[in-house]
Amino acid sequence: MRARRRSVHALRGSRRLGPDSPARRSATVLAQLLLCKETMKENHSDDGKRDPKTMETFRGLVYVKLGRLGSKSEGPDYFLQTAKAELLLKYEKRNYWMPDYHLEFFNRRMVKVTGSFEDQIFVVRTIDEILSPGLPRPSRVELATRASTQVNDVTIGLSEIRDSRCPTGAVCVRAGEAIAVLWASRGPTESIERFELTLAAGRPELATKTVLGARFTLTEVEPHPTVETASGPKPQTIKLEVEDLHT
Repeated sequence: MRARRRSVHALRGSRRLGPDSPARRSATVLAQLLLCKETMKENHSDDGKRDPKTMETFRGLVYVKLGRLGSKSEGPDYFLQTAKAELLLKYEKRNYWMPDYHLEFFNRRMVKVTGSFEDQIFVVRTIDEILSPGLPRPSRVELATRASTQVNDVTIGLSEIRDSRCPTGAVCVRAGEAIAVLWASRGPTESIERFELTLAAGRPELATKTVLGARFTLTEVEPHPTVETASGPKPQTIKLEVEDLHT
């Protein structure tokens, strides 16, 4: 609060000076720095209020682009490039034209971030540099019912497939969905955790889940039902992307 008062006094003092005087420019810069410092303190106090239940983890490359070109709010935007997407990052509460010095430090570095989404923006809670020669890419696996496989020390198994998708060549009231019932365990002593992934039109969030420190994404359930196989469906397999967030 005192820093904010000092910044206001500095800004008021700068107005008494000539519009182009060096003293006014220095006073204005000082006021902006004091406001930035106070804002950073307030943001850190808000970190504890974020809901840990919604925390997610991503790995990738941090980079900076200049946004809102030609406007008064022209300034840096910070992004995380992962193997599958580009995430807009936010750490400090700041004006658009101000740099985020915490994210600036990690520019052009491979990092691991945890945080949560707010209006398509990933709000960073923690960020750490990682050693990686390139963008971390998920492992791709294919499973049949009652089969299992391993990615690093994570074991994944497929218990059941429930497929209610509209058969190819048929006219249906609804598109239906395909549900994969899976289980996962980590290491020799970790208990088994069961979960479901769903392929449903317009609901991509149902196809991804983080379990035991690994992110699982269901990409395909094959073969797709047809009118010919509706009475006697063929054995199906699923394709998964698995990203071990512990590595």
